[in-house]
Amino acid sequence: MCRLFSDALASPPSIAGNRKLYNVGEELRLKCRSEGGKPLAQLRWYNGTKLLKPTEEVKRTEPTGDSVEIELHVLFLTKWENGANITCLADQGVPGVSPSQTTSVQLQVLYPPAVSVPERSVVALEGSNVSLSCLSDGNPPAGVTWRRDGAVLPQDAIIRNSSLLIPRVSQAAGGSYVCEADNGIGPTGTGQITMEVIFPPKIKPTFDQEISVLYGQDVFTVECSAEGNPKPGVSWRRRDTYQPYDNPLTLSPLNYQTEGMYACVAKSKGFSEITRETYINVIGRPEVVSEPASVSATGGDTVKLTCTIASDPLPDDVIWELSEHDGKKMEFRTGKTGQISVTKTVITANRVHSALVITSAESAHTGEYACTAANMFGKDRQQFSVYVTEGSSDVLLVAAVTIGVVLGIVFAVLIVLCLRARKIPICCFSERGTRTCALSPCCSRSNDGFTTKPPLDASLKITQDLTATLELQKLNGVSKQRSTISLDTVGLSSQFPEAKKFEYGSLNTHRRGYIEDTKYQRHCPYYIGELTLRQESKVTWNLIDEEFRWDLFALCGRTDL
Repeated sequence: MCRLFSDALASPPSIAGNRKLYNVGEELRLKCRSEGGKPLAQLRWYNGTKLLKPTEEVKRTEPTGDSVEIELHVLFLTKWENGANITCLADQGVPGVSPSQTTSVQLQVLYPPAVSVPERSVVALEGSNVSLSCLSDGNPPAGVTWRRDGAVLPQDAIIRNSSLLIPRVSQAAGGSYVCEADNGIGPTGTGQITMEVIFPPKIKPTFDQEISVLYGQDVFTVECSAEGNPKPGVSWRRRDTYQPYDNPLTLSPLNYQTEGMYACVAKSKGFSEITRETYINVIGRPEVVSEPASVSATGGDTVKLTCTIASDPLPDDVIWELSEHDGKKMEFRTGKTGQISVTKTVITANRVHSALVITSAESAHTGEYACTAANMFGKDRQQFSVYVTEGSSDVLLVAAVTIGVVLGIVFAVLIVLCLRARKIPICCFSERGTRTCALSPCCSRSNDGFTTKPPLDASLKITQDLTATLELQKLNGVSKQRSTISLDTVGLSSQFPEAKKFEYGSLNTHRRGYIEDTKYQRHCPYYIGELTLRQESKVTWNLIDEEFRWDLFALCGRTDL
């Protein structure tokens, strides 16, 4: 039988050069040595279970006698080598006959802490609890401290392990927080967290709850300052009217209508609005805020004049004054004087109401009234007009007289128009009984008894309904026929430039039995429209036709036929 081994490995290999602790960045040199055994063992390095192949870090040396060595050289240790298990394995190459033997060492690499933060930005609601976390990695483990960038930590802040706990966060707690980790291996590790605190709007007390201003002042300004996160919008409004105003509040001009309660309003997203009020108190001379009036009354009526005054301080008294038409003046104070009484009523702290009442008013009460209010700053007044008539009977009398005059004028005008309408004759008769039927509007007396005016170019038409129409031609020869209506129409035209038309009442064409030479004395003026030539003559008028007689007595208003 042939012997392969004379001697197996008596002991595992040894590792030399190991230190208990290494600092990151240092080099590592280890030597593994195996003695004895035939054949000599083969040496290999392992990092855990990973075989380290021969490189510059792994160097083999030639066997010397009955021993063999291998070296491990790491130039720069990192934190990743901390806790690494380095093993040297000796193997004679005969598995199952001569088992391999190993020796291991664990590296301890010291390195400074590295800090990480889960959240670099934190949003917290005012009044809530907040925890800020900071994680560190170092060997040995680092201690963690917290500080606030540019300020001190909140008074009630608690450091627990590597976290910072802030109960009941206030708006002042917002800012930048820094955690520091230190394990003695420099440098220290740091991490930064920014905390934003959101809180509802708050109005700063930059103005008083009541502000006094002087009446008549041109401009008054008050600014409202508010803080909050998100940043609030700021405006103003008046309590009684809810009228909005911009910030700063600007009022101009200042009077008693300006006085009132004003509220600064701050709004921000996610929160309800908040307000802060101030009362604008206007002080100064009185101001009559009621409107002037003009009153008309009948004798015996009750007349009431009202005067509303705004004033701070209130006036001592309100004086009423009557200025009569004759220049006399009378004053009335609170109380009663004859038929006139004055009352004063305080409505509010800066508003008073005065009323003047006239019972059983008379015409003597007619005039200009004025209410005057005064205080230490000045005075103001308001005018009123009062007119009192004697009574309703006088009014009816005046109305009756007026109506009578108007009716008289209308009647006179109608008479004049009727007289003008009668001055259009058709035929003329002389006193000797001689008749001429020329279409002449008027006749005048001459040596032979009468003279006929120049004839007019006209035509006379009698319709079956006994309506007479007399047409007058214009100079250009164009006839304008008026439609026959219930009134008889007589139209005259001649060589004159303008044609005139006249309408007369219905003429009686059935009057018969009159003697042809019956004499009627009439004045016969020559009058058509705007023609001014007038001649008068006593003539006899009548119109005789073969079938009927048409007289113009009705036209001229004659009833004594």
